[in-house]
Amino acid sequence: DTRAYLNGKEIGKHFGGYIPLDFDATDSILLGKPNILEVFTGDATSAYHKNMYPQGAPKTGWAGRLEIKDSSLFALIFSSHKGIIQSVYVDAMPQSYISDVFVKTSVRKWKLDADVEVSNTGKEAKKFTVKSSIFEGDKVVRELPAKEIEVAPSSHATATSTVDWKDPKLWGFKEPNLYFLKTELLDGGNVVDSIKTRFGFREFWLAGADFYLNGVK
Repeated sequence: DTRAYLNGKEIGKHFGGYIPLDFDATDSILLGKPNILEVFTGDATSAYHKNMYPQGAPKTGWAGRLEIKDSSLFALIFSSHKGIIQSVYVDAMPQSYISDVFVKTSVRKWKLDADVEVSNTGKEAKKFTVKSSIFEGDKVVRELPAKEIEVAPSSHATATSTVDWKDPKLWGFKEPNLYFLKTELLDGGNVVDSIKTRFGFREFWLAGADFYLNGVK
């Protein structure tokens, strides 16, 4: 159970063990003044079912391996990860911004799709251009076609760009090659938001009872 407060006002709550999660704190921000962000986390399920969830810090046994005496699947999934284990931060966003980027790669088709979600918190519909480039280090290795998108007021919309790519460096267990997708949101030719998304070019699938990664069983 997670609850977040800004300057003493609750800005959101979330139940479950999965992240990321975000809350809109616009109405609670104090401009030009210090702001206090507080995050509360609790685990009532663990308290009521101590036989299913291990209590306290993780214990290690021989060769540094975690000791999980309970056979419960819940214990294996959540172990003793209670509380805040990753970053908590405040993002200042423009009125219209890139709210999500999802990169899909296909080894069987040798192509890449980028789904870019744009949010518009204003009171009028807006038209934007979405541009994306793929970087390997500081070098641009692919340009995706620019897409025009119109977003209704207080809503969001998704633009999808596709590019063929016959010779990417694949992500694998022995060579986990990574790229960055830089996505820009343009309003009248001006960049109003930009985001970088890390990804690996790989694909896995099942064929009967066999598991394949990049075409290798």
